[in-house]
Amino acid sequence: MPAVNTEQTTSHHRALSPEDEQMKLMKSKKEHFSEFASKQNERSVQYSNLIMFAGYAAFFTVWSGLAPELPIGEKVLSCLFMILSVLIFISWEIYKMISIPIYTRKLVLLSAHTLTLVEFNASIAKLKKAESKLNRRNIEWWVITLIPSILCAVIALYFLVSGMFKVLDTLGYF
Repeated sequence: MPAVNTEQTTSHHRALSPEDEQMKLMKSKKEHFSEFASKQNERSVQYSNLIMFAGYAAFFTVWSGLAPELPIGEKVLSCLFMILSVLIFISWEIYKMISIPIYTRKLVLLSAHTLTLVEFNASIAKLKKAESKLNRRNIEWWVITLIPSILCAVIALYFLVSGMFKVLDTLGYF
């Protein structure tokens, strides 16, 4: 019968101190909250993307219908600002397209290696930290690109509506 290492057995079943239990609970709650925040951010980004795409489609539909009648200044400025808005928005999407696969590649590489349990857990902890950092950076860049993109779109809309009112005034509606 093989000898049992009582030191290992007792240390494995040893109760955690109240401080360690508290730390373990806080770590679990922090991970849960981080996952929740990440999912909420994903939903928010998806919703804003939908609104932005619908807004761009609506703007260019209206603009193309009014373009022949619009004064040249309003026509050019409204289109210019909306194209600038689209370019800012697309730059955000390209950033995401590049940054997310880089993180995913690290996960794939991790699964391809044969690691001990300790090495695997250390690698997972390191990747979770990197994911958290990536999520924070993505939220920051999302705000940094969303605000000027919306601002340019609002300016474009102002020029489009201004031009439309000039056309309506010329036609005698005011």
